[in-house]
Amino acid sequence: MRIGFRQWDVFTDRALGGNPLGIFPDAAQLSTELMQQLTREMNLSECTFICGGGNGRYNVRIFTPEREMIFAGHPVVGTADFIFSELEADAEGIEFELMRDVVRIERVVHGERRLVAFDSPPVNWHGSLDDRELAARLVSLDTAQLDDSLPVGLLDVGPTYCIIPLRDRAALEAAQYDNTALKDLAARHGTDQITVVCPGGYAGDGSFSTRMFAPLHGVPEDPATGSSACCLAAYLQRVGRLDSGNAGFHGLDQGYSIHRPSRIWFSAEGDADSPRIRIAGEALEVASGEFRL
Repeated sequence: MRIGFRQWDVFTDRALGGNPLGIFPDAAQLSTELMQQLTREMNLSECTFICGGGNGRYNVRIFTPEREMIFAGHPVVGTADFIFSELEADAEGIEFELMRDVVRIERVVHGERRLVAFDSPPVNWHGSLDDRELAARLVSLDTAQLDDSLPVGLLDVGPTYCIIPLRDRAALEAAQYDNTALKDLAARHGTDQITVVCPGGYAGDGSFSTRMFAPLHGVPEDPATGSSACCLAAYLQRVGRLDSGNAGFHGLDQGYSIHRPSRIWFSAEGDADSPRIRIAGEALEVASGEFRL
């Protein structure tokens, strides 16, 4: 059996940056077990498998090295860019049928950039984590390095996130996940991924910088995380840290600590309890090949 794959770098405008993604374009006949095995073999944060569709609507499955995902953002952007490039050259918009949600994706222009943008599935707010000591332990920091003017948020968009606001870039760069504390968080609150954030971008036009840890999914640190950005956008809108006069995209920088510079664009508009969130980014092909099984 020969199984072709493509590899895209996502949330970047240059090869070997952003978050790499394996794409299996012809996966309708592959078993779930084989999809999981292929994802482990690729050893990337995620792989996608296009399992049918056409004419603007596709069935797409997403896997990490450890499990299938309800939803993930960089696989949506990268797979959509592949489809726009190879299968739907004249389309401005397409839809993906994911495990739970149908996600609408469009081509948009932001300044001089041509981006792939999607509307986030609903983000759910599960309150704040009042145990600041646990929040600090999750990322091996002192409580003084957390931003005490903001809550530690618990949110989900399918994937679950504990969003920990930090005082500054120094705290962001010092953060390291604590697996024992993360298992404690998952047992107590059902949240199994950590996002840390601070104001200011690494690049000049960035508004925020972030890191995301998901060791329980086989991803110690992710270079660029669209689902985390969905939750972070909802969080920042809720706590009033987005410029109310800016209805456009905000720049979010990630991946610099692991030598994969990434830029995610996000917007959050409307009511703070249920904003419309859009995530956008650039992507490009960097490799192709086939498995011989």
